[in-house]
Amino acid sequence: MTNNNTISVRPMRGDNWAYLQDTFHEAISTGVKNIKFEKGIYQVSRPLDCENDGRFFSLNLIGEDAAHFDLETQNPILQFNFSEGYGINYQLARSSLIKGLVIKGPGIGADSQFAPFTGIAIDYHNRGTTSGSSAILIRECRLRGFTVGICLSPNGVTLNAENIHVEKCSIDTVKVAYATCHRQSKQNTVRDLICWDNVDTVFDGVSYGQGLGVMPYIDGVNIAGSVGQVFNYGPQLFSTSASKIFAENLERVGCILDGGVGVTIRDSHFDFNWYKFPTYHFKGDRIKFDNVCMRYYDDQNNKRIVIDGVNNSFMNGHADLPFLMKDTEQWEEKKRTNYYYNYSCIPESKTKTIAHKDISRYEWLDQQFIDVENKRIVLDRPHHAKVGDYIDTGHPFYPVARIVAIDGDTLHIDNIIDTLTTSQRMHIGINGLK
Repeated sequence: MTNNNTISVRPMRGDNWAYLQDTFHEAISTGVKNIKFEKGIYQVSRPLDCENDGRFFSLNLIGEDAAHFDLETQNPILQFNFSEGYGINYQLARSSLIKGLVIKGPGIGADSQFAPFTGIAIDYHNRGTTSGSSAILIRECRLRGFTVGICLSPNGVTLNAENIHVEKCSIDTVKVAYATCHRQSKQNTVRDLICWDNVDTVFDGVSYGQGLGVMPYIDGVNIAGSVGQVFNYGPQLFSTSASKIFAENLERVGCILDGGVGVTIRDSHFDFNWYKFPTYHFKGDRIKFDNVCMRYYDDQNNKRIVIDGVNNSFMNGHADLPFLMKDTEQWEEKKRTNYYYNYSCIPESKTKTIAHKDISRYEWLDQQFIDVENKRIVLDRPHHAKVGDYIDTGHPFYPVARIVAIDGDTLHIDNIIDTLTTSQRMHIGINGLK
């Protein structure tokens, strides 16, 4: 039914693909601006294309109500029954809206660099031109059951995909929630995103397309359940920021390799899953953390966060203990380090900026191991530990032991947590904390 520049659709029995695709083509070819979805389940057997034969177009897909909390009895549900390609693709679009739809796939599917199985895609295809879409708003939608929830320009050729705004959406049961793929995706925003379960990476810029994705401006993310990491980005060419991220049971913050142009994470809280101990919690260079808390989600206040990177700044934030820094010797040779200012675990930083290399009592000596069966720590370099010191083992779950004797490069210890197996070996750090 067409009325006042709007076509209304309702779910049909069986496969709805031909019915919906014909409606999309009719609206685009006749200049109808809106397609209104009545509530119900739309079974779809093939990808749906919004495209105008190489010309720009504008089209709004509008559901019944806000769908990001998945009130499925109140919202139209597009159920895509395949695992390759995409659910909906906008190709060379301008000034368009997708609002209030539940978009579901069967689960993680195809995962190729240039054609991942995607819920909502922007410029999925290479049409022989670098021109792409701009000014698209995706609002109050829920996406689940795809490899990537929302993916911008994965084909490796198309550019633009700028001014793409995602607001009040929920994305779960995906490998990646939101992926950018090239360096022209500027001035994109993500606001009030929910990722509550089964997400490996929330924001990704290296896995798809050209692998040069620009990080969007991020303002508000709520993370819970089984989520691996927030960020997976290479070097950034444009200044950006992420704020108001609240994450619980997270494995790690993730990676932003180079933020030299000005990348800031602020006003956020990262609570790590107490039984997962990744090789690093954050990896990156020249990233500014301001008013950020990073700690384990067990209220024990005794586990250390591992930072793999240099020239990062940690300001006005909190961690239970000083960070463990990886590759300390390599950084010293390059005269680079990380910096604290007014960080709760470094008393000296209350009044001035402190370089990590200047905090001698928190020094981490790597390449050592703990022999639990014989209650000894064997070091491979000089140390200043004394009998009676309580030492930080560097292992976040078994952090403290007491030195009872010293024999050259061997520290004999007690007070090891009994749940360690007698054959277990692990690399540790030492700081001589009493």
